[in-house]
Amino acid sequence: MSSVQDALFDIITKESGIDRSKITLDTGSVKGLVEVIEKLTPAQPAVQP
Repeated sequence: MSSVQDALFDIITKESGIDRSKITLDTGSVKGLVEVIEKLTPAQPAVQP
């Protein structure tokens, strides 16, 4: 699971009160949202100088 997907699931869990284990990416809209956020979020360097 990507960090974006993790963060999105955390927000959904907090705001809806739904148990995290019941949240899935079965719907295209949630999967699409994760993909868009991942594309818009700049990549983090593996090692900080």
